[in-house]
Amino acid sequence: MERTESFPPFTPTSGALIRRCAEQWGDAPFVVLGDERLTYAEADTRSAALAKGLLASGVGKSTPVGLL
Repeated sequence: MERTESFPPFTPTSGALIRRCAEQWGDAPFVVLGDERLTYAEADTRSAALAKGLLASGVGKSTPVGLL
C-alpha cells in the first residue's frame, strides 16, 4: 500500500533554534552591541525564562506575541 498523505514541513520555534545553537556554540557571541555582549548560552537561558513567564500568563503555543 502506498502512502499518499503529506505532512507540512516542520518549523522549529525560535526557542528551539536558540537552544540548538547554544548546545553547539554556548560561549560564542549571539548579539554584540557596543561593549555589551550576549552569548548563545545566555540567550537560551533568557529565552527559556521568557517562555516560562508567557506560559504562566496563559499565552498558548499558537498565540501571537510581540516583543519590544
